[in-house]
Amino acid sequence: SSAASDVYKRQDTVVNDSLGIAFLGFIGYLASTVAVKQFVAEPGPVAGSIKYIVLLAFVAMAVVYWNTNKKHA
Repeated sequence: SSAASDVYKRQDTVVNDSLGIAFLGFIGYLASTVAVKQFVAEPGPVAGSIKYIVLLAFVAMAVVYWNTNKKHA
């Protein structure tokens, strides 16, 4: 077996990696919340929704990663 396929020996590895990516989205959510509060005097609807966009982007990446790699486990 190749070295790349050795990473996916168990199903929980893919699930754990996906959860880790989603958790990074929560960290990004917190970071973008702090950044908007620090750098934007009066956040409008776009600046106020950046935190949700970041969170949803990471969750979407986690779902795509899981769907792409679950067959390798």
